[in-house]
Amino acid sequence: MRCHKCGFESPAAMNFCGKCGNALKKHCSNCGLDNPPDFKFCGRCAEFLSTGNEVGSESVPKVSPAGAGNNPLSGATNNSADNAASSASNNASNNATNDAAEPQAQGRQLSETVAGFQSQHQAERRQLTVLFCDIVGSSAIAEIMDPEDLREIYREYRQVCSAVISHHLGYVAQYLGDGILAYFGYPTAQEDDARRAVAAALELQQRIKDLSKTIKQVNKINMSVRIGIHTGLVVVGEVGAGDKRSVALGGAPNLAARIQDQAQPGTILISSATYRLVSTAFECEDLGQFSLKGFSAPVQLYRPLQEFALVDQIERVGTCSSASIVGRDGELKLLNHEIQQAHRGQGQVVLVNGELGMGKSSLINACKEMALGGDFRVFECWGRAYYQNSFMYPVIELLRRTFQIEGAQSDKEKLAKIESALMRYDFNLAEVVPLLADLLTINAVSGGYAELELSPLQKKQEIFATLLTLISELSKQKCVILVVEDLHWVDASTLEFLNFLIKNTAKARIFLLLSCRTEFKPTWDKQSHASLINLQPLNKNETTQLIESLAGDKKLPRELVKQICDKTDGTPYFIEEITKMVLESDMLTVNGQNYELVAPISSLSIPSTLRDSLMARIDCLGPKKELAQLSSTLGREFALDLLEAVSAWDEKKLQDDLSQLVVAELFDYRGQSSQSYYSFRHALIHEVAYRSLLKSTRQKYHKRIAGILQHRFSDMVTENPELLAHHCTEA
Repeated sequence: MRCHKCGFESPAAMNFCGKCGNALKKHCSNCGLDNPPDFKFCGRCAEFLSTGNEVGSESVPKVSPAGAGNNPLSGATNNSADNAASSASNNASNNATNDAAEPQAQGRQLSETVAGFQSQHQAERRQLTVLFCDIVGSSAIAEIMDPEDLREIYREYRQVCSAVISHHLGYVAQYLGDGILAYFGYPTAQEDDARRAVAAALELQQRIKDLSKTIKQVNKINMSVRIGIHTGLVVVGEVGAGDKRSVALGGAPNLAARIQDQAQPGTILISSATYRLVSTAFECEDLGQFSLKGFSAPVQLYRPLQEFALVDQIERVGTCSSASIVGRDGELKLLNHEIQQAHRGQGQVVLVNGELGMGKSSLINACKEMALGGDFRVFECWGRAYYQNSFMYPVIELLRRTFQIEGAQSDKEKLAKIESALMRYDFNLAEVVPLLADLLTINAVSGGYAELELSPLQKKQEIFATLLTLISELSKQKCVILVVEDLHWVDASTLEFLNFLIKNTAKARIFLLLSCRTEFKPTWDKQSHASLINLQPLNKNETTQLIESLAGDKKLPRELVKQICDKTDGTPYFIEEITKMVLESDMLTVNGQNYELVAPISSLSIPSTLRDSLMARIDCLGPKKELAQLSSTLGREFALDLLEAVSAWDEKKLQDDLSQLVVAELFDYRGQSSQSYYSFRHALIHEVAYRSLLKSTRQKYHKRIAGILQHRFSDMVTENPELLAHHCTEA
């Protein structure tokens, strides 16, 4: 490091000049700030501070890729690829002549700049479900209450809101007096953010009612809230000026607040955008259209009343319709064979494995239809993301539905329901009822039963044995089909019970049908009566067939069908959602028996029904998310050496992170003798990763990539001039 006072060159690790003792500082070439010597990034603007950025030292000249100075590509988005590449190449030659540094040094400078840029806490473009909650008549309450008592009420109110929102994985963004602004889908997206927001609102509604009763007893006032919810695209991140809070900017927060204004005290209102995402999970009342202040068009509003009581009424995220059973003839044939084997007393287990949207639930629904009207009895339960750590949650919910147990019933009423269901079988009620009651959190002693005197381990073993006996007794009357979906969200105790069940079903009229995503690894040993179905993407012909079946009796334009095929990569749920979005949009008009395009195919966007689940795949990557986003600017497929040049990661870390992205099934690897390539497995994942970057961030990345291509990959540019032209244009 060079001392700015005496000019002496000290080793890089030194904090003080070895000649004059003056403190060494790193000078930021971007904003001019003198930083402490151990800073890698500027404390003001986050620019990467190279070892040449000391105060008084000569700065390394930066490459000026397309868009800099008098470059004719700047803003010229209509130039041909050849002209763009030619202009960029000429610009590169001029830079090489004018700059003293070698191209490799310039490439390193670009990599370092990217590193500085990545290190900042970046704002992002993403879909959010915004919840706005406000106390009704807060001014009137404040007028009649002592400020100290009011503070205590607000404190309790905020604690309740914070606890409920956090429980549903929401993020409290701001406390605005008596109002609360919460985001669902930030900082980490979930597949069902809109549903979580509505579930949180319904729980808030009840919790505030309970709190209001307590407040009324003490302070003699009534307190209620109004809640508004809307889902939309925003930019979320810090806004600067010393404010470190993450703020969502866009129409969604404002619309959520305006929707809240229209709600009656103690009620919840949601927009049509949110309703489309939750209509299969919640019973909602259509309230019609409202004119809202600040919005030119009227807004359709709905009032959520309650979550559907039966789980099988809820369409889970990633579930396809029955129309999407295309290209699964072999799988259906296998399932039919296994059902018949189980019916003959040779118990069977089938695990259906596949990525999100691959059609697992559709296949299972088709299997259930095979059993309709036959000598079968079907029981279903699901793992749910909310309850991954809840003891035997899927089994408990199944028993509650089977015994018709509801929360409002007394313990004696619940016990009577269990007894009534078991009396038709040869059970010792004194032994069985207390175990089932304990599992269902029912006080069996209130019904005259003895208290269980078992250790936790003994109790679990007895519960497992009792459940197996119950299923076995049922199978003597009709063949039992037990469906357990989404094992990737099932708790450890339920998996342990399934292991126990699998070992004991080989000689029973029991068909155990399970489903999971690819990240789940079965915990049971291999069994001769257990089969595995790995669902693969549909091929192009099958994809086209599914699109045509969704379009009904009218034919879609060939170029649109091809675009949907390219975007969806054979994933049935993606195919279905994008096709439905196109059919419901203004892109098409009907002409006889054909649909005709009236808008460019380039306007084809990602449906809101897919955004959360796709963004969740990216958010769960943790620190490797930045690598995925940077890679997305290189294209769906990219060369490893180009990524190495653009990124600031060292070779080992980059290879490790890329390997993990391959294991996570986000990337695919393709190696050749002289070159290695990576690609995004799904076109939609690539698009979501790219679109999550701010436009300004994308432009900076493209600018740096263009510069590196010019100076270090001339052969690649010669072979593919349109590649450089693309990055120049996007910059």
